[in-house]
Amino acid sequence: MELHEYSDMDATDLKCRLDRKEVTPAEVREAALAAISHVDTHLGATVGPPLDPPPTYSTSGPFSGVPFALKDLLCTAAGIANENGSAATAGYIATRDSDLMA
Repeated sequence: MELHEYSDMDATDLKCRLDRKEVTPAEVREAALAAISHVDTHLGATVGPPLDPPPTYSTSGPFSGVPFALKDLLCTAAGIANENGSAATAGYIATRDSDLMA
């Protein structure tokens, strides 16, 4: 999947292509990583590197296979840093998935 293809799609488009087996989850993830790498040097929007390997979650959800970013507020994933953009919570690792994450 080329970066320009990835950037023209939203999550529903990506999921349709995954369901039709036009692309693999690995290809979509690589395109997402390329997109992050391309723009984050200008935006500075990420607080850490992409998770490698990514967390393992259900493969049967409505958006399974579609990569996404976790905002460092409200949405927590078990075992993943969640510092809420504050030095007061630096180093905090979420102990469970939030309802939003689930």
